[in-house]
Amino acid sequence: MRIRQHRLPLVALDDIAWIACHMFVHWQSWGARDLAVIGDSLSGDEIAATFARVTGVPSTYLPMPHAELHAVVPEFSHDYAAMFQFFADRDVYTQDRDINLLRRLHPGLMTFEGLAAAHRLEGMRPTVLLGIRHPATGLGCPRPNRRVYVFDHLGFGQSDQREGQDLSLTAHAGNFARLLDHWELPRPSVVAHDIGGAVALRTLLGTRGCFPPAPGLRS
Repeated sequence: MRIRQHRLPLVALDDIAWIACHMFVHWQSWGARDLAVIGDSLSGDEIAATFARVTGVPSTYLPMPHAELHAVVPEFSHDYAAMFQFFADRDVYTQDRDINLLRRLHPGLMTFEGLAAAHRLEGMRPTVLLGIRHPATGLGCPRPNRRVYVFDHLGFGQSDQREGQDLSLTAHAGNFARLLDHWELPRPSVVAHDIGGAVALRTLLGTRGCFPPAPGLRS
């Protein structure tokens, strides 16, 4: 994943939720239209430098060779490589998104630096890491004053796997909502990746309501 010089498009989950809510509420205007969203676009080195500057945690971007990626996720490595090659070949931020329109529509649209600062200011609030976890993937606590919860979605990783399981997005979202209730985490920070982003967004919109940018789930 060589994004040292090339830029990776980024958007906060809160902002996706805000825009989705806006489009649902104003369905007369948006019913037959779509809106391509983005909040920021940074290279790997810029992401590491911004994170270090905002949080005070020393950070360095280290590209993952394709062979290592293939060893971790052999069934998806080709797709991941193609995705990052697309981002290397095309600047989505300037060529495919209207950032001025997005900021007029949603003035609170967060940059990566703003998102990192928002998480930094949350202090002792626990963090949930949500996603399909692979054995070779290292997950660590971003700051020493946070608790980290890691789990595998039902049917994936080391979770229960059997015939007849409901592995739909709706089922995953319901399971996640019940898990948050079981852990007594009403307003956690959420790091969501891959299908985890869709599950977190479905949970946010479907079972926990539509809310403004500050509280609740974060990408």
